[in-house]
Amino acid sequence: MFAPAGDWPPAPVEPVPEPGPLAASSGPPGGLVSPAGGDASAPGLPLPASSGGPGADASAAGQRGGAEPKPEGTAVPPRRRPGRPPGHDPRRPERLEQILEAACVAILDRGFPATRIADIAAAAGVSSGTVHYYFATKDEVLIAALKWASGRLFARIEEQPADDTAACLGRLLAVSVPYPGPARDEYVLWIELWLRVLHQPDLLAQCEAISEQWRGYFHDAVRRGAALGEFSPAADPDEVAERIVAFVDGVGFETALGYRWTSPERMHERIVAFAAEQLGVSPASLTDPGDRT
Repeated sequence: MFAPAGDWPPAPVEPVPEPGPLAASSGPPGGLVSPAGGDASAPGLPLPASSGGPGADASAAGQRGGAEPKPEGTAVPPRRRPGRPPGHDPRRPERLEQILEAACVAILDRGFPATRIADIAAAAGVSSGTVHYYFATKDEVLIAALKWASGRLFARIEEQPADDTAACLGRLLAVSVPYPGPARDEYVLWIELWLRVLHQPDLLAQCEAISEQWRGYFHDAVRRGAALGEFSPAADPDEVAERIVAFVDGVGFETALGYRWTSPERMHERIVAFAAEQLGVSPASLTDPGDRT
């Protein structure tokens, strides 16, 4: 073979020097030198400035624009949803009563299962959002409507002076009759709630609270009459009160539904006779024309 054209013999090649130790300043900014897949904390290799010293993590977080961490155990307040705070608006007390009255009308007209929040809003002349401002669910509307209607009934009961026990009980028996109008409407709302509790047991406690107030009127009247000697109960006063309440509720249920063998007038006659028998008094002492409005 022939050598290529050029100087002959060729110039000697300079030897390549052996690599020396890596200098600390030869790495990237910050002094970190870490080969691919290597460990930055290996001996002989400088560590990042942020990896040492107390408070370094907080300093790094501050450099990244983050907030300083809160001490452990610090409660973080929940974020409030936009809009007005929940609860009744003290500036418009009449608005709530307007909605509750409309709810009673809608539920009585359609039945609770078929009643929508939109139906209640339409009956009240407000938006659905306004109804939801006061009540989160339809169940809450039903409970509040029944409390509102029962409040009207309880107010009628308490109109009677308490000094005449027999008259108080007579008044209580009279307003227990579901005459057409508000009295029957209250019974129907009760029936709607009873049915709802069967499928939604968590409503039972609120149902019991309203019932307890209703039953309390009977217990108070019987106890007071027995203590004053006006009544001669056939058993313990509380037991007699329970019997009267059970009889009133049972016959009232039939009357509100319109069973053919009873009527509001017939119911009033029967509950007065039963209470008089249990208390050892004449039916005439418990007779009250009642409130049929």
